[in-house]
Amino acid sequence: MSDKISTVKFLCSQRRYCNDVYKADNGRYYVRSVVHNKYPDIISWHSGSPHSEGVEPDCPIKDGWTMRVIEENGQELFAETVYTHEYWDKGIAKKAHPFSWEEASI
Repeated sequence: MSDKISTVKFLCSQRRYCNDVYKADNGRYYVRSVVHNKYPDIISWHSGSPHSEGVEPDCPIKDGWTMRVIEENGQELFAETVYTHEYWDKGIAKKAHPFSWEEASI
C-alpha cells in the first residue's frame, strides 16, 4: 500500500461549518469540507485540530495524498485524491461521496 494514503473513519458532522470530521487510527483528525456551493463536484481535505466547538481545519492535505474512508468493519466506503486546483489552491479533491447531511436528505 502506498505511503500516500491516509485511512480514516467518519467521526461526526459539523454541518453548521459545512464539513464532516474523520479520525485516523493514530488519533489524527481530518476535515472534509464544501469548497463553495457553486462548485458541488469539488471538496477540500485538511488536517484538523480539536477546539471547544468541534474540530477546526488546519493545513490542507498535500497533493497526491489519497484520503481513504472506511466503515467500522474496515470496508472502503470511498477514496478521494488531493490535488492543487487552479482557483481554489491546495487540498482539493473531486467529490466521490455525499457529505453526511446530504445522505440524510436522499
